[in-house]
Amino acid sequence: TVILANDFMPVVPVITVAAETTLRWTIDGEFFQKTVSAGTWEIPELELWHGNNTVSITGEGITTFTYREGRL
Repeated sequence: TVILANDFMPVVPVITVAAETTLRWTIDGEFFQKTVSAGTWEIPELELWHGNNTVSITGEGITTFTYREGRL
């Protein structure tokens, strides 16, 4: 499980995974689950909101989230 901190405006992270990986997260009470193969992905449903955002990761290898924390 990772906690991704974000300030102010929503942002969609770019996710790079080394092997098949399952991501799970909840937004406004709605549960999401997405399994991706090795590579770089941008999942529009995984929009980070203000504050701490929690994502559970199941898979082998390294998972990297890249995003610029939104500030006006």
